[in-house]
Amino acid sequence: MEQVARRLRRLGLYARGVAVKIRFAKFETINRSSTLANPTDSTEELWEAARGLFNKWPFQPVRLIGMTAEQLTKGQGQLGLFTDPQKERQRKLDVVADRINNKFGRSAIRRGGVS
Repeated sequence: MEQVARRLRRLGLYARGVAVKIRFAKFETINRSSTLANPTDSTEELWEAARGLFNKWPFQPVRLIGMTAEQLTKGQGQLGLFTDPQKERQRKLDVVADRINNKFGRSAIRRGGVS
């Protein structure tokens, strides 16, 4: 997920949609996608959208999970009148993480998470 978001930011692109591919232990494969409310290149927003798609299925052994950013645009779309401090903080975090990974390798820093 982080690599996808980092590539979007590097290329100046925003995703309007997210797709998830899941291959289960018995090689059954499903693909699901969703459209986002606003185009984004935020790692957190893309992660939440992908996780929402993945969590719709009951737990079972998985062989492969893939995520794709879809409906790419060059612009962010319509901007709001007021900035969201949390989104601005997340944007700064993404920029710093990108710089560290560019300098020291793509796995130099990764986000932690709480389930």
